[in-house]
Amino acid sequence: MWKGPRVQIQNSLGWIDVPNTSLSSLDCLLDVVTSTRENISNTVLIGMGGSSLGARALIDSSNLNDRIPIYFADSTNSSQIRSLTQLVAPGKSLFIVSSKSGSTQETITLFKHFQNHVGNDVAIEAGGSKFVAITDQGSPLETIAKNHSFDATIFGQHDVGGRYSILTSFGIYPASVSGVKTKEILLGAIQESDHCREHIVDASTFLLVRYLSGCLKQSRDKLIIVADEPLSSLASWIEQLISESLGKDGKGIIPVCGMDIEDLKYLGDDCAIVRLEYMSSFSAVEQSRKNYFNDLSENIPQPILYTQIAESGDLGREIMKWEFGIAMLGSLIGVNPFDQPQVEISKRLASKAIKAHKNKDTTLPQIEEIDIEDVEDLLKSLERHNYMAFLAYLPRDKENERLLQILSGAVTRQCEVPVSVGFGPSYLHSTGQVHKGGPESGVFVQLTTTDIGEKIEVPGEAFDFSFLNEALADGDMAALQELGKTVVRINLGFDATLGIKKLIKIVEASKN
Repeated sequence: MWKGPRVQIQNSLGWIDVPNTSLSSLDCLLDVVTSTRENISNTVLIGMGGSSLGARALIDSSNLNDRIPIYFADSTNSSQIRSLTQLVAPGKSLFIVSSKSGSTQETITLFKHFQNHVGNDVAIEAGGSKFVAITDQGSPLETIAKNHSFDATIFGQHDVGGRYSILTSFGIYPASVSGVKTKEILLGAIQESDHCREHIVDASTFLLVRYLSGCLKQSRDKLIIVADEPLSSLASWIEQLISESLGKDGKGIIPVCGMDIEDLKYLGDDCAIVRLEYMSSFSAVEQSRKNYFNDLSENIPQPILYTQIAESGDLGREIMKWEFGIAMLGSLIGVNPFDQPQVEISKRLASKAIKAHKNKDTTLPQIEEIDIEDVEDLLKSLERHNYMAFLAYLPRDKENERLLQILSGAVTRQCEVPVSVGFGPSYLHSTGQVHKGGPESGVFVQLTTTDIGEKIEVPGEAFDFSFLNEALADGDMAALQELGKTVVRINLGFDATLGIKKLIKIVEASKN
């Protein structure tokens, strides 16, 4: 059914039965949840890509009012690490270290940092922090967990890839710790999975596949995901699923999340829209936004596919709908939806930079940067079939997120192209595949900043997090260049927020 080695495909289909498998072991998992939640006041999930996006989608989509605070450690930016470290209560924290391979560099270095941060904790009986590993059996992380006496090690499934692992322990354990009704989600997922297998595909999944394949036939390969706020993390999970499953061999769909509704009218005929509606309780502001979208949708030419989520069972059904739908679409367009061939390029080049640093090798080529004012020339080069992606190696805080959305909207209004935003290095484990292996229409702008805070050393390594962050950015930049992509880097200076504001002014004043 799919392009690719038969054995590799067969070893990637465990997600089809995951809802049943996870439900059958849920009681045992909840026992672990009960024991590891005791005496904690906050949770830190250390993980990249599918090891955190799935859990975040389950937690945020459930819109819990009363839950243990959970923080996501998915950045090697020194400023962001400092901020998160200050939030964590050293003696009352549960650290979930999540990596399917057990060797993800960002995850392991962040674990070392937080372990060092709480290293002087008193015994757990007196309120010390706890560590739990989620990984595949036999991985390096399992060994780390044993050597450091983790409170629990929870195994994933070897036959379920990272982006399809949302309903395995990688998603279910953190969500259960946060109080999500995971049983209801799994029951909804089982219902959808059974329908798809018994009838080949049920109505909602068939509609999704027909819609997306029809869009591709019309050369609409940019998918704008418009989600109500509680479903924004689900949109990010869908973004990863589409990017890594389909973005290869020059084919695929470019998913774009977070666009301002007002900017949809500037999009061209290469775009389509998916609308994720949250039908449970919502605020007056959210209701106003819904009404505004409904009014606007009558006057935009892009096709729109609507989907509604009202309760936990709906969420489970929606997850399986997208997993079946994207896997089927992979077959239709002739790609293997279960591999990610270009992801390793960035890792290889980042590792090369780190090894060169350790060996004091200065022969690596330097990354050239453009002046912030030169972005106007880049805008003039954009054509209607392009999309732009801001790759932000910046602190991910609410202000930077807000400003980058304003910046993206300004580019869309000036150039009439969709614009995506990814925070590095997290996006490397999400949209990085479609950037490198997908359609040849991307224009990439890497945004960096110069950190002037106190260095945060990586325990046991000969480098600090600032260097690691730079190496990961350099690796991705070099990978995009190696593949012939259009990519530039802009250093925003010592203050990223001020730098983004300056970029916004330049874009808004440009004449394209």
